[in-house]
Amino acid sequence: DICPGCGQAYDALPLASIRGRWALAATWRVGDGPARALDGVVSFRGLGDPNRGRCDFLSSDAVLRGKGSWVEKPARIVRGQFSWSARWKLQLSDGTLVLFRGDTSTGAPDDFFVSRRPPTIDGDVLVEVTTGPAGMLSQRRVGGFSARQTTSWQGVESEDAKIADARLDGRAPLR
Repeated sequence: DICPGCGQAYDALPLASIRGRWALAATWRVGDGPARALDGVVSFRGLGDPNRGRCDFLSSDAVLRGKGSWVEKPARIVRGQFSWSARWKLQLSDGTLVLFRGDTSTGAPDDFFVSRRPPTIDGDVLVEVTTGPAGMLSQRRVGGFSARQTTSWQGVESEDAKIADARLDGRAPLR
C-alpha cells in the first residue's frame, strides 16, 4: 500500500472494485404485499473490465439463488474519501427481479491504514415498475440493504473471480 522508499501512498483509493464475495442483508416491501428479506452471499465476478461483470447470489439457508449483472462508477468525494456507486440486478430463483444501488465505504480515510476494516455498501433496494400510458419502465425504491465484503478478488486471478458460465455466442468461456 505504501510506495517503498517514499512517504506517498501508492494506492490512495482503498477500494478499486467490488469484485469478491459480500455478505448481503436486504429488506423491502412492494405496495401492500408482504415484507421480504434477503440474507446471504453475493459474489461479484468479472472478465476484462474491473468495474462490471456478473453476480451470483446464494441465500443463507441455500434455498434461494440468483444471477445477474453488476457495474460500479465513481460517485463522489466526501470528507476526503473517494466512493464508488455500485449497482446490480438479481433475478432470483423464485422469479423476483431485484435491483440494488448503493455507495461503497471503507470508513474514515484517516483510519484506513490503521484498522483496515472491510469495505461496506449501504443503499436502496429497487424494483422496476411500468408507468404512464406509454408503458415506460422506471425504478422505485422499496427498501434498503447493507453488504460487507468477506473476500476480495481485487487483482487476483483466482478461479472464483472468473465468470464460469458459457458465452452467449455458444463458444467456450475464456480462461
